[in-house]
Amino acid sequence: MSPESLVVFLLILGVLVAFHEFGHFIAAKLSGMRVEEFAFGFGPRLLRLFKRRDTEYTVHAFPLGGFVKITGMEPGEEHIPDGFQAQSLWKRALVIFAGPLFSFILAVLLFQLIGVVWGFHDGSKTLNKVLMVSPRTVAARIGLRAGDEILKINDRRVTDGSQMIDIIHASPGKEVTLLVKRDSREFTLSAVPRWSIDYLGANWSFMQGDRAEVKTVPEESTAAKAGVKAKDVLLTFNGKPIIGGQAFDEAIRQNGTNEATLVLTRDGLRVTVRATPSIRTVDLAGVRWYFPGAFAGDLLDKKGSRIKLGDRLLEVNGRKVTSGERLLDAVRATERVALKIERHNVEKPIRLSVAPGKVDSAISESMGLVGFTPQFAGLEQLEADTHLHVHKENNRLFGLVDELEAALPSAEAAVTR
Repeated sequence: MSPESLVVFLLILGVLVAFHEFGHFIAAKLSGMRVEEFAFGFGPRLLRLFKRRDTEYTVHAFPLGGFVKITGMEPGEEHIPDGFQAQSLWKRALVIFAGPLFSFILAVLLFQLIGVVWGFHDGSKTLNKVLMVSPRTVAARIGLRAGDEILKINDRRVTDGSQMIDIIHASPGKEVTLLVKRDSREFTLSAVPRWSIDYLGANWSFMQGDRAEVKTVPEESTAAKAGVKAKDVLLTFNGKPIIGGQAFDEAIRQNGTNEATLVLTRDGLRVTVRATPSIRTVDLAGVRWYFPGAFAGDLLDKKGSRIKLGDRLLEVNGRKVTSGERLLDAVRATERVALKIERHNVEKPIRLSVAPGKVDSAISESMGLVGFTPQFAGLEQLEADTHLHVHKENNRLFGLVDELEAALPSAEAAVTR
């Protein structure tokens, strides 16, 4: 940890602990208890700031928060009238509870302060910069770092995070060339995005190898109902071994909407599940709606769209949307569609009348992933001061982990010899 990081850490810890102890202090005073000392820091006392009534306000050597010394805290001191042990149970409980309560209040105040000073980022707007690199991914292996700016992908200039991510998502298994700017230096890196496939409502990831590992299984998904669980690894699909994302993607397309038989490994045991896929996505009104849930996950027509990412589709033409199949039935042979939408932070549902545009559907979705998170728009300065530095430190740590993992086989061989 650098000296700057250490200073920031101590300051943050000091504020958190001091405010926590201030809660104990206020509650003790209001309950009629005598507080002998309110201290900033721990260890030997450096100086006494002042004394008011019975309380000394002091500074100690180690700036790691502080403490409150309340009279009569020790067992056997019940005889002290204004001591802690002499008070009723509810007063003692109030004093103990006040510390965590003030910690919660501080969190709320800081959250509001961030909103007033910096504002909250719009998660739908990202920059063509790297916020974080996940360890043991393609991005980590090729040397991407937090703060890197992606100028071009395959000689195509990128100007924002959405454009950058769209190109990578559309290139699973295909090599892409990145023109990267780091500080004042420009250089190229090559990467092959790993496959990530949404099928049966679960996410099947090839980030760590050629076998699909289940990352997420929503409770109401077809996969969950069939018995698929997170961390399951796919062996075969309809009797065919699946090695690599392209093989899985092709097998899904060939099977279509027919029942599929999947053989998985779970905790060293083989598990067989059978499931009939349902519609995963529906393209309607320039938006890709994801099921289950009917959420707006991609804006296909980003210009002038009245729909926002995260909107949930409740009704179409007066019919409730409970599945992709129901949505397709509701929009057949219509020139206009009436949408009823639920939007976060909007109390009442929003009603829109829009042209359906090109209507399409799919039972799965495949994308390429490299393993980094783009930087959010609107947080450039804040991130430059805090998060970016933390993630750079993390990148160095991840690099050490990768080096240690690479050295382990050699070390083990040396021991066996």
